[in-house]
Amino acid sequence: MTYTRIAATWILFALIVAVVTSSGCITSTSKQSNMSQNISFENSTHPAHMNIKKDFVFELYKESNIWVKRGKRAIVYAVFNNVDEDGQAHKFVSKVIPFAADFDVYSAYQCLHFVECKRLKADMLNFIHQLKEPVEVNYTFVGLSQITIEIPQDAVEGTYMYNVVACKDIDFDECNEATTNWGPTLPLVIHVF
Repeated sequence: MTYTRIAATWILFALIVAVVTSSGCITSTSKQSNMSQNISFENSTHPAHMNIKKDFVFELYKESNIWVKRGKRAIVYAVFNNVDEDGQAHKFVSKVIPFAADFDVYSAYQCLHFVECKRLKADMLNFIHQLKEPVEVNYTFVGLSQITIEIPQDAVEGTYMYNVVACKDIDFDECNEATTNWGPTLPLVIHVF
């Protein structure tokens, strides 16, 4: 009974977020090609800065645990806070890397382990649309990089897990879990229903 109530609460929450987001109540005038606005936290009224802590170097804005209906999309922002000790502007990229899925997804893909599931990895990569161009961020400012999650109508229902890494002054293709040099590796969990 408790699990059913929790699931119903999450679904209701996801529906409310979807309605509010699609209604235009939450908007951003940033362009996807360069989300960096180089806006300081002081006196910022940009919607993406409203609930961001000042004491971080890299985080996901909005949620890192997202419910997305098949055929729909959601948007998350990778946020870079340039507090590098050298006091210079730097270029940042984030990369979303497939990590795992739940057993129902493995079963649907006829896989026992994630490492052997090439089709699942390819589908998970296709769910994610992210900027490959670096975002230049001045010292003591924040930059945003949009991550769009688009779930196809025929996607397998279940939970998909990703690692999100940030790299400073490294190209997108070179940025991975071994080369990450800015902030922690962050989890991104997508529940497809």
